[in-house]
Amino acid sequence: MISQYNIINNRNVFKYYHLRGTHPPFDINENLEHVDSKNNRQSYKQSAKGVLKITKMFLDALKKIGAYDNLMIFIVSDHGYPWPKMGVKIPEELQKKYKQQNPLIDIIGSAIPIMLVKPFNSKGEMKISDAPVSQCDIPKTVFSELGLKNDSPGYSMFDIQESEKRQRRFFYYHWGVEYHSFSKEFLPPMKEYIVSGFSWFDESWECTKHTFTSKGVIKAKSYQYGKKISFGKKGNSFQFHAMGWSHPEKDISWTYGKTAKLLLPITQLPKKDLLLKVVFSPFLAKGKLKRQRVDVYINNTLVDRWIATAPGEYKATIPKEYVNDDNLIITFKLPDAASPREMNISKDARVLGIAVKSLILLEEPII
Repeated sequence: MISQYNIINNRNVFKYYHLRGTHPPFDINENLEHVDSKNNRQSYKQSAKGVLKITKMFLDALKKIGAYDNLMIFIVSDHGYPWPKMGVKIPEELQKKYKQQNPLIDIIGSAIPIMLVKPFNSKGEMKISDAPVSQCDIPKTVFSELGLKNDSPGYSMFDIQESEKRQRRFFYYHWGVEYHSFSKEFLPPMKEYIVSGFSWFDESWECTKHTFTSKGVIKAKSYQYGKKISFGKKGNSFQFHAMGWSHPEKDISWTYGKTAKLLLPITQLPKKDLLLKVVFSPFLAKGKLKRQRVDVYINNTLVDRWIATAPGEYKATIPKEYVNDDNLIITFKLPDAASPREMNISKDARVLGIAVKSLILLEEPII
């Protein structure tokens, strides 16, 4: 763009540029030098700084040719960064002030893309705003600034106040390995969330229990204590998947990545402690891994650690006071998860932890 730009004065112009952004592999640093870096937060930040440097070069070029002032410019990511310990990190003082636990932090991270907008003929320093805007507001903003009547949804971003109470929709999906070829007719199933308030805080989030699929909208049924959840192709686990699950296979679903979450809508709080029973097989890489450690969290509170060396039924007691909302979030953290490809077993690049067959929550009898 910098080497081939030209200015058109006799008609209005719309241009759209799509860059790769900060997607792994993070192969550039802040100086736009090629690097072979690890998939961690430091590499992510280096790559993000490099992308911002490219953005600055683009804006400087617009100023150099005299086109910057009379343009409206949007710089927007298509999504935020969902992987834990790499994307959103809530400042410690805010965590203390709002007592944030953030069981949904990975989903929240994916919902917060960068959003920069410059109006026509604007002056002054860049301002940072906490106004509750959405990507869906972009068309309305453009038409409003051009003075054109339109029925686009949303609002002009310049009319939204920081203090405004507003509901926004977010659709979360997991781009599993089966979608890597881009040959699917539909996107992966998408879970709907309503965000009301500051988007970094989990208290602002509500799962509508609606999943948008190629077969229509599926409303998750509330979980009843004592009901088995089956994870095979013909099972019912899909409606409870929040993140970190591969596509269902004949009798099981593999966890995909170092973290897997289930979100169970519940209609009543338990009167007794709960017993969690999960039947699964650990990924042991044909003897190359000796174990899978499985840390079990309920609403972000650690309740047990399983050391899985063989298929079987694993149990954990959940104190009833840990279940204090109408959504029960079960998180499995899997520090030993690995991919068959890195273990030289197959070409499968999925990071596998456990192959889950069934799960059940029981109210324990009072003794």
